[in-house]
Amino acid sequence: MMPLLPPIDALKRQMEWIEKKKGKKFTNVSDSSLVDQSMVVDLTELVTLIVEKTRKRPRQGNPLTKNALQSKLFFRKDVKSLSKKVSTLTSSNTKLKKGVEKTKSDSERLSKESTEKLARSEEEIAQLRSALVASEKKLSNTDDMLVDAFEKLGKAAYAVVIQTKGKLMNQYILREINSWRPVKDIEV
Repeated sequence: MMPLLPPIDALKRQMEWIEKKKGKKFTNVSDSSLVDQSMVVDLTELVTLIVEKTRKRPRQGNPLTKNALQSKLFFRKDVKSLSKKVSTLTSSNTKLKKGVEKTKSDSERLSKESTEKLARSEEEIAQLRSALVASEKKLSNTDDMLVDAFEKLGKAAYAVVIQTKGKLMNQYILREINSWRPVKDIEV
């Protein structure tokens, strides 16, 4: 069942009463739009005034008692729906604020972690560079030691060759000497 809407005249009288009481001007009330967009800013104030107005009991001799009761019911339902909307908006607003705060804290935490990781990786790079320099020095020292070792090995090999040649020569000479028979070898 559709709620009964108050007549436009009753709304105009409500707004005139509010204008007289608070000194506020409301414009653009017509059949197609009940409230102008400029009124949206003062919506909570308007709702509280309407609630105050509807809580008062209508006078018994008032010819608008039926219209006033209908508008009172309409405004109470409207106030309830508006209060529900306000509560849902405030709860969603708090959820959004919590979400924003959480994302801010997460982004700050991630940026701190990334800077710490970057600092650690830079330290590791520096350590690896120093280790590389040390290994290059060791490698150059090893190269020098290898050159020296090959020189010594060459000298030792040369000495071995000379000694071996000498021994072989001695053995050859000894064989020749031992195999020499002056009687046979010398011809007269």
